[in-house]
Amino acid sequence: MQNFSDVFTAKAFAMYWTKYLEQANTEGYLGTSLFPPVKKKGIDIKWIKGRSGLPVTLRQSAFDAVAHVRDRIGVTAIQTEMPFFRDSFIVKESDRQEILRAQDSNDPYVQPVLDNIYNDAKNLTNGANVVPERMIMQLLSPADGSPKIEISDGAKVSCLYEYDVDGSFKTNNFKALTGTAAWTDHKNSNPVQDILDAKEVVERTGNVPTIALMSKKTLRDIRENENVKAYIVAKAQATGGVILVTDKLVKEYISEETELTVVVNNKSFIDESGTAKRFYPDDMVTLLPAQPLGSTVYGTSPEEADLMADDKADVAIVNTGVAIATIKQEHPVNVRVLASEIVLPSFEGMDNVYVINTNAKIGELTVNSVAGTSASGKTKVTVSPSLSAGNSYKYKTASSVTVPEFGAECKSGYTAWDGVSEITATTGNKILIVEVDANNKAVKAGSATVASKA
Repeated sequence: MQNFSDVFTAKAFAMYWTKYLEQANTEGYLGTSLFPPVKKKGIDIKWIKGRSGLPVTLRQSAFDAVAHVRDRIGVTAIQTEMPFFRDSFIVKESDRQEILRAQDSNDPYVQPVLDNIYNDAKNLTNGANVVPERMIMQLLSPADGSPKIEISDGAKVSCLYEYDVDGSFKTNNFKALTGTAAWTDHKNSNPVQDILDAKEVVERTGNVPTIALMSKKTLRDIRENENVKAYIVAKAQATGGVILVTDKLVKEYISEETELTVVVNNKSFIDESGTAKRFYPDDMVTLLPAQPLGSTVYGTSPEEADLMADDKADVAIVNTGVAIATIKQEHPVNVRVLASEIVLPSFEGMDNVYVINTNAKIGELTVNSVAGTSASGKTKVTVSPSLSAGNSYKYKTASSVTVPEFGAECKSGYTAWDGVSEITATTGNKILIVEVDANNKAVKAGSATVASKA
């Protein structure tokens, strides 16, 4: 009779995974084609390159593994810590006994039992694939115009990597539409012209976008646009037809006018809290070239680096850089199966991308005010989330305050704030904190009732 450890190994699973990919009739993630995977020894921040291939300093908040089994990877003092992800499941004694009984009696159901365990390992691997796709789609859809990767489980675990540290992407490769220009205003907006304008900006740099990436909801906004509907209906009537405006016809119209192929990404994943989310958000459009934009860079996980030579563990690598390990545990007699990866996309092709926020809304800041300690009439204000690279704070206090629209200029009536100093304000009044970009345009805002020192 075969030993269970011989039947289920990391290398056996790697073969199973390869066969699964060959037979699976599912469409792969878009990010894989835009950011092909590459492998590095370890993962050093100097390998993560940005605009025009020049090194970019990525700013990071506190970070830990976003998974049920968590760990932390440190590099050196002069390098930035890179993200490490790990999750696992246990093949318990009861599972092993069930398999052994089935094997001993030549039970025909032994394979389904093994298949269930392989499926658990497959789910871990699929979960590992979600991580880079989630990162890539965040880079391609920055609602505030600054490409970044931000992942949090809602508690202490979070990471923030900012790729537009000098703000030039937001200045040159991003447009936010508000008011009657927003595509949700189906009467007054002009989506096709907005796409043409964005395409022209990219073409001035010598690059040619070929894809317009969006969600199904955003495509529906274009379909419901009165100008678009009128054009499609008039064209049909001119040839004697009666037309129902469909997504297919809208895609054809956009392609005809802009020479871009519309790609709808409505794929979803389950986040750390168990909530279903889409990889690519609504109310965004990204113009992309045909060629890759960067690489999905995989590093060497602890399992790959340290357990390859351990006789109690078996390790195999799938999908370029995802380590699958089976580890024997003696008391109780279990086998832990885990998937781990160190991964981060590079983004050399930033300048070849243009992003439109088709219904821009100002981001939310959580603002708290408590009595200051420095002097009478002072309040100590705290704000979260933290300030993005290249941005700064402005504030105003009054009996009532109004949150500005996204992109509104915040000069007159506002005072600059360093995010630390106590502010003079009257107890009971409101204080409005606005995060502005380098051009003093509102990005995020929040308010609180003032509590100041008596």
